[in-house]
Amino acid sequence: MSGEKIIVHIERGLEELIPMFFEESENEIQELGDAVKNKDLKTIKLLGHRIKGSSLSYGFEGMSDIGREIEEAVKADKSMEEIKVLVDKLIYYVRNVEIIYDD
Repeated sequence: MSGEKIIVHIERGLEELIPMFFEESENEIQELGDAVKNKDLKTIKLLGHRIKGSSLSYGFEGMSDIGREIEEAVKADKSMEEIKVLVDKLIYYVRNVEIIYDD
């Protein structure tokens, strides 16, 4: 991943809520990191599912896709290394997303 920005168009009506959404996303990323360290598959799956739904409801389809990938990785019995790659992908997304608010 080269550090390029991920451009996402979001409805202006959600502008006020986005900072809280990303604050919660940072908390979930921390929880995911802890769950991976502890090999807590139940928590990883739950957080992947939660990220998938909440991200989509705010219009972050790419982030939702990563949440789905994390959830499915647990269901498919993927290795912790493979799951960690997906968590890193989520971190990259959150840290590199640039939002354009549309009217």
